[in-house]
Amino acid sequence: MNHEYSLLINAVGDQTTIDNLYLFNLYYYFYQRGYSNLILKDLSNVFVLIFSVGFMTFLVQCVDFSGLMKYDAKTPISIAHYINFKNYWNFGAFLWICLIIFIIYIIIQSITIYASTRKFWGIRKIFSESFGIQSKDMSSLNWNQVMAKIIQHHSIPSLNCYTYAVRIMCRENLMITLYDGLKDLKFNKYPLTKLLEWNLIFCFIDPLINEKREIREDVKDNPQEYLTTVKKKIKLASIINAVFMIFILLGLMLYIVLQYGEQFYSNPSLITNRQWSLKATWKLRYYNELPHSFLDRLNKAAKETRIYSEQFPSRLAETISRFCMYVLGSFFIVLLVLTVLNQNLLINLNISHNRSILWYIGALGIIIAFAKSFIHKTILPDPEKAINKMEKHMEIENNWKNDPLSLDTKDEIISLFPWRIVLLLQECFYIILTPYILYFVLREESDRIANYLLDSLTTHHCIPGLISKYSLFNNAEQIGQNQKTERSFKNFNKNYPEWNLNSFMYNINESLHPTAISHKVTESTQTLIDVDEDDDESY
Repeated sequence: MNHEYSLLINAVGDQTTIDNLYLFNLYYYFYQRGYSNLILKDLSNVFVLIFSVGFMTFLVQCVDFSGLMKYDAKTPISIAHYINFKNYWNFGAFLWICLIIFIIYIIIQSITIYASTRKFWGIRKIFSESFGIQSKDMSSLNWNQVMAKIIQHHSIPSLNCYTYAVRIMCRENLMITLYDGLKDLKFNKYPLTKLLEWNLIFCFIDPLINEKREIREDVKDNPQEYLTTVKKKIKLASIINAVFMIFILLGLMLYIVLQYGEQFYSNPSLITNRQWSLKATWKLRYYNELPHSFLDRLNKAAKETRIYSEQFPSRLAETISRFCMYVLGSFFIVLLVLTVLNQNLLINLNISHNRSILWYIGALGIIIAFAKSFIHKTILPDPEKAINKMEKHMEIENNWKNDPLSLDTKDEIISLFPWRIVLLLQECFYIILTPYILYFVLREESDRIANYLLDSLTTHHCIPGLISKYSLFNNAEQIGQNQKTERSFKNFNKNYPEWNLNSFMYNINESLHPTAISHKVTESTQTLIDVDEDDDESY
């Protein structure tokens, strides 16, 4: 075996032992719907980033905005008069530092994409030659069909839809365990931004995972080494976040302006559009739930949660909004009629200093559209019905079901489903606070978090490495002891009706009283499923 092929195997994963990395790459290839789409998406992200930085540099360096603001429209003039391309590379020291960091980042991304093209070309060949799945078929196949071909090809008794999910979701299951078990952390008082999530995974999850994407078995033997590594990583992350804070903030603000600026301008009501917070996604996710299933469920839950959020309209806000819409709408109509009667008035008649009718029509339209977003169409609010519909797609706390009309219930649900603009502002603001949160909050709780993660790990002879004990579905009694595990088990049965826990348990324990075990598991499992079906009928 030559060195080049060896590198490819390390990237793809080991087909002989069927390690977690290999299984994960197969799923990721399906999730991205084939080779072309996967590579094109990576390239597109890099080109978008290059364009964004280049375009913003052009605006800052080359465009004379002060001159544009002073233009009085008395003399027609070309836009080229206010653009000087010679200033493009006329950087100060700070911009040169930013540019150097950006170039280094692009080089790293380019190397990563190159490695990715080689790796997934190997995965493409595996799909084509081993599983008989061509790239053109990826868009028409669902995961259950693809997985069936993978399992059939490898013919390993321990590999089924359940063990496949447990193995490739080992990292995600640890995060779910963290947010389900440690709800009273000081760290949880802060919103979870993408930057904080990255640091949390970097400090606590990554040290547990080896190069095969398996949880290292030696961490249980030497927990002190893991604790020391976590603390070192927190200190390192605090320093890195503090040093690069300004660059991260500028980059994020640039992204928000270019990504959402046009959307908010053309449709101002999107500012008050709601979406799941990052913390909510970890709280709502089930153990062993693959990304495609989770996103589908989350989108369905978002639709019902959005309806629930409209069950508590602010009458004061509606009254003020209707008043503003009436007053501003009156001015809008008058200006519109004037431009219809005489189109020359549109740009030549100034209502205020250097502000034409066209400018006021645009501004009034934006304000009216924004005010309209505070007016809800719900005539007869029914929060209880809305919560029952939400429960079909997400976890519902008992106190929510018991008192759906309570403002406390509303506040708890809305905190998971805030306005998009709030999430964007949090992302920006908490970049500044991240070094403080890491060093003074997360570091103090690091021992508790690390020990909890270690205590949650267990082994299973069908699964290499360690796994979260709460993601284990091989003990019906244990499933019923943890609410998250029980709900995860029910959800897994819905997604994979062909999976049979009874036969799985029988194969595992066939050497230990198989008849008695099979009967016990059948009875216990059927109880769990019957409860779930009763819940469905209540809807």
